[in-house]
Amino acid sequence: MKGNFFKKKYGVRKLLLFAIPIIFIGTTLAKYSSNTKQDVIFEAKNFYFESDLLRDATNPVSYTYQKGTDQIAILLKNNIDDYNFSEVKTQYEVVITDQEGNVVQDKSGNLVEKQTGEISNTELESKEVIFNNLPAGIYVITANSIKPYEKTLKGTFTLLEKNENISYQISDSEKSSVLYLTINTNDYSGNITIVWPSGVCPDNTNEGFETFNNGFEGGTTIINLKANSEYVFQFYKNDITKIFTDESFLVERNS
Repeated sequence: MKGNFFKKKYGVRKLLLFAIPIIFIGTTLAKYSSNTKQDVIFEAKNFYFESDLLRDATNPVSYTYQKGTDQIAILLKNNIDDYNFSEVKTQYEVVITDQEGNVVQDKSGNLVEKQTGEISNTELESKEVIFNNLPAGIYVITANSIKPYEKTLKGTFTLLEKNENISYQISDSEKSSVLYLTINTNDYSGNITIVWPSGVCPDNTNEGFETFNNGFEGGTTIINLKANSEYVFQFYKNDITKIFTDESFLVERNS
């Protein structure tokens, strides 16, 4: 009886000792299996937030626009090529500031607000963001994807002021029977009024002066000139001893 008792007693202990590692291994396997499933569930999906003009904030780019430009337009895209696009919808916001990060105003004095939107995850898609009616200056545009993943794109844009001030010069000398009026339009395009004094007569082969005769009583005309151009007009003098200057003529924009 005593022998059977010890066999039963210690047999149970051996069984327990053998069962403990099995339980431990089973728990470990279950934990591993659970973690593996979580890794699959939380695996990051393909995500692309790109732009035609903006670049990663750590490597921003700069652009200078043609004089007189008052609009900046950028594209935000959900792809890196014609085949790979985001598997997640992307919510974004785009902000325009000055170089110090301050809000900016348009030409009308209105605050330029940030723009928000969403890009699809079902097809190749781009969204255009436009800031217009901007005065000349240097601007920083920052685009942030805010959901589900974060990424920042940035670029600096310089808008140059348009110079619409025309200039003119009279070239004349003593004993010369002709003088020349040179007009530089700079960035102005449109009608210009020219007034000349008595004692000179425009050469009616000049464009815009075809209807004038050879009278020396002075006169005025309005002609249309193109931007970024130089025009030279010839005038005849009735007194070669007289010298005419810039102040002798009036040349001004009509608008």
